[in-house]
Amino acid sequence: MSKMPQSLNLPADKIAYSVTWRSSLLGIGLTLLVAIFTPFNDYVVHNTYFIGNNLPMSAIFCILLLSLVVNPLLGPRRFRRGEMIVAFSMMLIASALPSSGLYRYLYSILADSVYQAGQNSSFIPFIHALPSWMLASKNPHSWVLRDFYLGFSDHSRHSYWDALQAWALPVVTWACFLLGMFGAIIFFCLIMRKQWVQRERLPYPLATIPLELLADPEPGRRINALWRSPLLWIAAAITFCIDLYNGSLLFPMFHNLPPIPTTYNLSKDFSQFPWNSIVGAIQRNSIYFSVVGVTFFIPLEISFSIWFFFLAYNFGYVFLVDSGSNANIYTMITWQSPGMYAAYFIITLWVVRRHIRDVFISTIRFLPREPDEFLPYWVSTWGFLLCVAIATAFLAFAGLNWWCGLLVVDLLLFYCMMLTRVIAEAGLLMVDFSSGPFHALQLLFSSNPSALSIRQWMVARLSMANLWTDQRENLMPFASDVLRMGSEVQPHRKVRYVTLLLGSLVLCFVVAGTVNMLLSYKYGASTFNGYSAVGFPYNTVESAIHAAQPNTASTSPLTHLLYVIEGAVAMTAVAGSRLLFADSPFHPIALLFLNSYAMDVFWFSVFIGWLLKAVILRWGGVELYKKARPFFFGLIIGESIAYVFWMFIGFFVGWPSGVQFWLLPG
Repeated sequence: MSKMPQSLNLPADKIAYSVTWRSSLLGIGLTLLVAIFTPFNDYVVHNTYFIGNNLPMSAIFCILLLSLVVNPLLGPRRFRRGEMIVAFSMMLIASALPSSGLYRYLYSILADSVYQAGQNSSFIPFIHALPSWMLASKNPHSWVLRDFYLGFSDHSRHSYWDALQAWALPVVTWACFLLGMFGAIIFFCLIMRKQWVQRERLPYPLATIPLELLADPEPGRRINALWRSPLLWIAAAITFCIDLYNGSLLFPMFHNLPPIPTTYNLSKDFSQFPWNSIVGAIQRNSIYFSVVGVTFFIPLEISFSIWFFFLAYNFGYVFLVDSGSNANIYTMITWQSPGMYAAYFIITLWVVRRHIRDVFISTIRFLPREPDEFLPYWVSTWGFLLCVAIATAFLAFAGLNWWCGLLVVDLLLFYCMMLTRVIAEAGLLMVDFSSGPFHALQLLFSSNPSALSIRQWMVARLSMANLWTDQRENLMPFASDVLRMGSEVQPHRKVRYVTLLLGSLVLCFVVAGTVNMLLSYKYGASTFNGYSAVGFPYNTVESAIHAAQPNTASTSPLTHLLYVIEGAVAMTAVAGSRLLFADSPFHPIALLFLNSYAMDVFWFSVFIGWLLKAVILRWGGVELYKKARPFFFGLIIGESIAYVFWMFIGFFVGWPSGVQFWLLPG
């Protein structure tokens, strides 16, 4: 009763329009919007991120424009539901590349890490160990890196064309690895679609929410019932007005007005020992209306587990501090996480064993495509293996042993799979983990880090950093969501649908990459974002240096091992409770991102969404739940309107003293 409808499929006559020339052109236009506008908006204007999370508010606003402005004007020639699904899906999958998903970090890693070697002599042997074709230059003082970092000066002797030529070789070679990984991700999602959508029936809230907003209107109507709901517009108006008012307080003329409170601060109440050891995210936090809205559409046991485990873990740490322990909470979760991930991997293998068997049989027998699938399993499987081989070959050519290159690729895919499962079940706008694939690689070689050379550690670190840094715009969750949405496309159009998705991805890869490069040389990458331009490249090389050295951590390897075992036991216990007790309120998915940045910023909003849904179901039952749903759609719509409004204010008017109003975490 607490889940959204699992299937939103319509009769064939209702979805006759999907992959058409109109939907293709609209999708290409939205893809170009994402590829061109996102870098300028995020880096030059320093605005609220145009994408920023797994359900971009800008994309929701595009749905609003299509449903309420474009389609009513077009009348009988309006875009049909299937056409809008195709166009929206193309926009969504392209959203993985222009900013945090790839290009916010790719060029900075390859350029600024070398540029900083001029001031950090410890970097030089690690930079020089890399193949020259992986970098634009190994000389920290070259114009290629200087002008990338600082921008072209008025007296520069070089042009944009010179810069593009200097970067041609590293971009083309890295494209082999990146496109290989992207292909592996798409094919993996195609292989797992049936297991996740039909067998496990994952809720996919971030896919089903747009599908409901894109529903066709009833006969004789121009707008569907959801958009006509007064509750939706009441919630949207409340949300927009609060965000409009609070944002306006940044301007001098409104400085003296009191804000509408959307935050709490209990820092004074947590100032005494041992309470002062609790994380700041519990002492103070904010409400994000769109997160509250999305939380209403996920199962209660998941939303409960998200906030409950977060609080339980942190208050448990306070108990440890009070008892005299000197354990560090971040060290604990960093080492407990791999144990949780390993246990989750084993559990996942057990759950999907029958599906993997079916895929294997279909592959070796070259069986035809099933009606609900986008491609035959043998095509998806061989495509997946080919793409993995391409990515592995790149790493081997760069200096890794083939088995180590395959390990790097597998770790990246496994972490992306966990991230995708979390988003498909929990529907959080942003998810990140306490430790990543490079930490897992370090753990595997912790007893003998010299088994890998300096060059090998650097190649592994750079390749992982390019695909696993800021998980708010990771490709695999986007791909999984658009394939869930593509379930609405009629069977004979599914191959074309996948072709459009792949084309949109490649188009955005080329256009967004070019735009990012040109903007870097025009304005200087150092002016874009302090972390991505300076802090992250520095930390990337530092982590490779640390990994190549013998373990000098203050905590012993035995302590680390105990933490890993604790994590594995915790994951097994929570997962086992769901198998033994049908009414268990705990869900193991919440342990995967315990004490991460996403939990810090979103736990309180998830708690509010859970509480409202629990009260409504407890006192009003299913009927009241159905009646209340438009209100929570309205919270998402209202925030998307305010999101775009303030984005345009920053773009055309500017912010006073360079201070921006961020509706969602930066």
